[in-house]
Amino acid sequence: MTKTKKALKWTAIVLAFLLLGVPLLLAAINAFDEDLRPEAIAFADFSDEEVPPEQNGYYAWVGLRVPVGESPHARGMQIVAQVNEKLDVMPRDIIDSNTLLGAKALKFTNKLGRLCGRDATDCLDRYRAKSSDIEKQVRENKLLLERYRVLYRYPHFHETIKPRFFAPLFYEPASVSGLAHAQAALHALRGDHLLAVRQLRDDTLFWRRILIDSRGLVGKMIAVAMIRINSQITSEIVARYPTDKRSLTLAAQAVQPLTDQERDLTNAYRNEFALGMHFFTTLPSEQRTPCTTESIYDCALEKLSTTFLFKPHATVNQSFENFRKIATRSNLSAAEFLNERRDGQASGQYDWDWLTAWRFAYNPVGKILNAIAVSAYGNYTARVHNLDGFLRLVSLSLAAKGQAIHDTDMPGFIARAKPNLRNPYTNEPMMWDAGNRAIYFDGMDDDKPLGKRIEVRL
Repeated sequence: MTKTKKALKWTAIVLAFLLLGVPLLLAAINAFDEDLRPEAIAFADFSDEEVPPEQNGYYAWVGLRVPVGESPHARGMQIVAQVNEKLDVMPRDIIDSNTLLGAKALKFTNKLGRLCGRDATDCLDRYRAKSSDIEKQVRENKLLLERYRVLYRYPHFHETIKPRFFAPLFYEPASVSGLAHAQAALHALRGDHLLAVRQLRDDTLFWRRILIDSRGLVGKMIAVAMIRINSQITSEIVARYPTDKRSLTLAAQAVQPLTDQERDLTNAYRNEFALGMHFFTTLPSEQRTPCTTESIYDCALEKLSTTFLFKPHATVNQSFENFRKIATRSNLSAAEFLNERRDGQASGQYDWDWLTAWRFAYNPVGKILNAIAVSAYGNYTARVHNLDGFLRLVSLSLAAKGQAIHDTDMPGFIARAKPNLRNPYTNEPMMWDAGNRAIYFDGMDDDKPLGKRIEVRL
């Protein structure tokens, strides 16, 4: 009986500790928050990079669909100011871009779908099959196409809507760009190769400027996709049709390998950090709102966890360290990035090594939120390096066409290529597939190093 009583006694003690002691211990550990690090605040600040409003094409981008007779740029400035004002007073209310543009805003009619995707190799055939539909879409969207091409004239593109999760997104110009690609392809299919290549060059240079200037990760990735599509169509035109020196010169101006500025994703990751910083710092105030009767249990549990187990400043500081590392990796050369990725996978660098009891006890909710966020950013840098490699392939194909290189001489021609026209990941010459008449290299495929064949056919 004595042993039984002792067992019951210690069982009660353990249960009491689990029920009361652990929560009290967690509450004590999480009783304080850190100060926001000055470096973190500076990392999210873009105030020193502002440009004169009249030179910023982002305003005309936002106002692309304003009603006939209005200035897209002037109305875009008004919309941005209105959005920023609302974001300050209603930080968690979704703002509908269509409401801001008004009932008379132009509507982009796009029924073509994606005819030339990121990895397509037969875009001209797809455009040929949809030529009548493309003509119809060009007629119906004439004003939007004209406004879209006016964006080319602006020297800068800086998003000026505050980085907030609930800010409206304005990406109609990216959709109109797809129609501009299709129109250029039609010119080529009908024999006007010079006009087609010129339009593709102008569009590519526009998106390369956005790749440098954009602060948004989505904007930069859209630019990567648009440059890829333009370059693919250009390579098909050059491969299929007799091309004069002027066309080759125009094409070459657009498909030069990416510069260091174009490969740099630092501002995109700074912007992503700023989004998270605002979300984390405003989350506690959001939890002070009353629970609704429909989800009282879930709401109460969420409020308890974010009140006692979430430290906003500590979360922001950790997020800053994460994004600073991600930004540093994005500035590595493709070869350095490949080696770093391989080393990281081998050593477990990307595992959730913070999931240990002593580290997890402080700010566990913040650690979970940061871990979820960081896992989403692994492959964007690889997309940029893959694009750089693809542009090198197109540049090689243009040079081969201009020099009338015969297929039998292609291996030697490729081997003699300059360093900036080699495989960006290995610094070795591109490879030649004689059967498919293609120049190719193995690029990054998600988390698999060099598992994706990227090619240009001659």
